[in-house]
Amino acid sequence: MVAFVIVADLRTGSTLLASSLDRHPDVRCYGELFHSEDLPDNRVEGVGRDSASAEALLRALFRGTGERACGFKMMTFLPLASEARWPDAWERLRAVPGLRVLWLTRRDRLAQYASLEVARRTGVYHPHDDDRLYRPEHRPTIAVDPAAFLAWVAERDALLERRRRELEGLPALELAYEDLAERWDTTLARVQAFLEVPGVPVEPAKRKQEGRSLAEVIRNYGELARSPTIMRYAG
Repeated sequence: MVAFVIVADLRTGSTLLASSLDRHPDVRCYGELFHSEDLPDNRVEGVGRDSASAEALLRALFRGTGERACGFKMMTFLPLASEARWPDAWERLRAVPGLRVLWLTRRDRLAQYASLEVARRTGVYHPHDDDRLYRPEHRPTIAVDPAAFLAWVAERDALLERRRRELEGLPALELAYEDLAERWDTTLARVQAFLEVPGVPVEPAKRKQEGRSLAEVIRNYGELARSPTIMRYAG
């Protein structure tokens, strides 16, 4: 069995990738194993997350139930600093035999930031299929403070680099949100080959939430567009 982890930040398509991979007949993909809350997709059969160590959780998850590949989603900021249960989660993750890493990022950082701000404003990160938030008239607009955005980029980049150092040397595949959104079939084929599972068509388990342009989402987009420093992170 191939053990894998999807390492990602918020609003990079990690839920889309994880839930879609879980539709593959030879893949089992869990959600945020080290999230502080019990979620529908992060519970591992036979082990209680409240008392289990990081090592025990990983051992239970990767024991396998017959799939050719098994993995989960690891957000760069988890476990939370306030979470005392799994202080060595990244160290234990690195020690998983044969682990492969899917690094998922987003090239358009301004779009990522805007998506995160809209989710925070609405309180909805993963709307259900018929949620009214899929309709543009029900999605809020935001104003972006340039200094706050640049500070956020620096913080997220530093966190990602820390995780890359912690998992350095492991077999890895680089992916981007834009690859999933624009070249779904070919990107999924790359992922399947990396995980050594049969290449089969898998429909996306989620659909894109934001149908508006950045100029429609960000009220002060015109101001941002005049800043070369800001725009180096856009598009």
